Amino acid sequence: MATTPYRKLQEEKKTLEVISKAHQKQNGDLQVELTRTKSELADAKTVINLLKDRIETTEEPLRLLCRILKVTSFFDNARATQMKQARDIVDINYVP
Repeated sequence: MATTPYRKLQEEKKTLEVISKAHQKQNGDLQVELTRTKSELADAKTVINLLKDRIETTEEPLRLLCRILKVTSFFDNARATQMKQARDIVDINYVP
């Protein structure tokens, strides 16, 4: 049985529609994955910025503590004010 050009065209159209639907599904899946990845990246950037801020806020007091330790020869020659500063820095930056 011979197929007419119109019949061939209809079959090609159906094939193209199936391919189009498959591509639309793949595109949709990729868009969802891209959105999820962007969200995860934004969350990671937020965490990085928070950690960076935390490091910046603790850096200066810890530098001061190091200077106090060096100047006082590890508290052997420390004055009361230096000891108080050191205790305050340690208390504030204590990590259990």
